[in-house]
Amino acid sequence: MRALVVDNDDSMQKLVLRLLDREGWTGITAADDREAFAAFMVGWFDVAIIDVDLDAGSDGIELAKILRKLDPALPIVMISGDSFNAARVKKARLHHFFAKPFQIESISSVLRTIAPRT
Repeated sequence: MRALVVDNDDSMQKLVLRLLDREGWTGITAADDREAFAAFMVGWFDVAIIDVDLDAGSDGIELAKILRKLDPALPIVMISGDSFNAARVKKARLHHFFAKPFQIESISSVLRTIAPRT
């Protein structure tokens, strides 16, 4: 299973990659919407984990909307250091939101629903 991890914070990328590895997933990282879009166009993903607040000029929610148009079945997990972004995520009809710092088990649980272990 492959996951696209989009976050401009290297330490958060590493944390999520460790989590994915523990769950048996392969993670591909991107720091902004341009890198994420490029990765998405050359490969397939089973889930996207996207930070809401990327660097200037990049909006994680807008990226999620674009990816959802390209792959309507793609599960998307939104994360943010600002819990007030939960309302924006809900308004965009993105169902999974975790405020940083999040409990690792929360995202693990979502990953398991996407690809239950055998």
